[in-house]
Amino acid sequence: MRSASLVVMNTEAARDAMRVKYPEHAERILAVPNAVDDEALPIPPSSAEERKRRFLVAYAGTVYLDRNPATSSRGGAGGARVRAYPERFGIEFMGVAEPGWIEAMAAQEAIAPFVAVHPPGPRLAAAAFLTRASVLVNLPQDSHLAVPSKIFEYMRYDAAILALAAAESATAALLRGTDADVVDPEDIEGITAALLGRIREHDAGRRPRALATCERFSRRAQADRLFDALDGLIRNDIPRRHRAGLGVTG
Repeated sequence: MRSASLVVMNTEAARDAMRVKYPEHAERILAVPNAVDDEALPIPPSSAEERKRRFLVAYAGTVYLDRNPATSSRGGAGGARVRAYPERFGIEFMGVAEPGWIEAMAAQEAIAPFVAVHPPGPRLAAAAFLTRASVLVNLPQDSHLAVPSKIFEYMRYDAAILALAAAESATAALLRGTDADVVDPEDIEGITAALLGRIREHDAGRRPRALATCERFSRRAQADRLFDALDGLIRNDIPRRHRAGLGVTG
């Protein structure tokens, strides 16, 4: 910390924590979040019709022990009761999970016919899966200072984001002011209400726009923030002993 001219954290919450830890270096600690890629998504022609016909809640990625899907399954039970048939509503997972674990939770919540688990696949298969979704779920995690990269991936899709995260978390701070639903992981009623609200929108023919259209989430905008900070160091003619000092943490 003493030798770095600039210390870059990838969330504002982590930046603030570092400034508290190292107040004497606070002015040199910067937040440059991760961001969204610019390239177009490969969207299967059939996905638009399937989205109209069926309301899908989707999660893609590894289901770790600290990302327990139980509360999202309980919240999804309300949606299953409203939609009545698996042909009209589903909760699907794609990725690595303990065999039988998610299926057992679904059976316990009496929504087994509405739940499906798909094995991991290549990136294009994951993109095709996410493109079919009406709601993309980010499961809770135990690190409140970090934002899962999955959030930025989800931002590329025309789907609502349901982030199960504490109100004081970096994820909640990132999504504040957007159309995303941020709900405490233990708030079953809140999860249910968020899903029912999205179902009403879906039935009315309204579909959320991708959050990637917001400039502040673009990788280019975040790169500009970093390069502006570096330019400032150069213009201010930083001491020689700091010239090569750039600390980056992720």
